[in-house]
Amino acid sequence: MGLTSTTIIREYIEKNVAEFDRTILEKKDEYRGILDSKNTDIILLPSGEEIVVSYADISITGSDRAKPQIRVFMDKTRVSYQYAKTNQKRFFLFTIFSKDNAMAKNISNYDPHDYIVAIETNIDNETSRRDLRSMYDFLDEYIGAGKESDFVRCANGFHQSGIYQASFITREWHCKNRCI
Repeated sequence: MGLTSTTIIREYIEKNVAEFDRTILEKKDEYRGILDSKNTDIILLPSGEEIVVSYADISITGSDRAKPQIRVFMDKTRVSYQYAKTNQKRFFLFTIFSKDNAMAKNISNYDPHDYIVAIETNIDNETSRRDLRSMYDFLDEYIGAGKESDFVRCANGFHQSGIYQASFITREWHCKNRCI
């Protein structure tokens, strides 16, 4: 595909969630030099609240295996997370599968490109990676069982990634429900 997870999600927000202003980071002097704007946005909600949104790009390892490992590296999100925590702002972490379909081996019931993944975890001292493959496998089984799949929560105990939980949100879901 060539695009990063960050680029895909930013383009999605700009196209489908016009009421969110994600350019606030570049507009305010107080944010310049504090946050790495390559993987972080300060988004202004219609309510006037500013939230911190960070993006983790997908990485694939073991592409020769039957099930390549799908990973995100958390080190780039730590500064944004700490900033949000210190300044009492809500923090969101998103990713999306941005690799070629061939890297999604053994995911047969859905296209992983169709889901934005909201990740909930503690990033206080985090500099490592999180392996998301078990979450993608959970969603594959869930959809294969014929369950509703526009918004799917993968709680702790249903995956082996070290993340509290993740939510898979179809890119079309926002258009139907007007919220992300």
